[in-house]
Amino acid sequence: MTYLDPIHAPCPDMEGMKNTSPEAVKQALLHIEQLRDAHGIRRRKKPVPKPLHYVCTFSGCSEPWSLQ
Repeated sequence: MTYLDPIHAPCPDMEGMKNTSPEAVKQALLHIEQLRDAHGIRRRKKPVPKPLHYVCTFSGCSEPWSLQ
């Protein structure tokens, strides 16, 4: 697995992260999904971000309601 920041890399003594294969990871994710279904645990849905509507001028950006 690749990591952008070394602080997020697993510790060398973590047994579960040694010699990981893509098939094992795929099987583990499938097993977790089956356990979620069996116990009725739903995944959290990420909230949809609201778009930001700013009016930008030479002096700076501001919200449209503050220009009225």
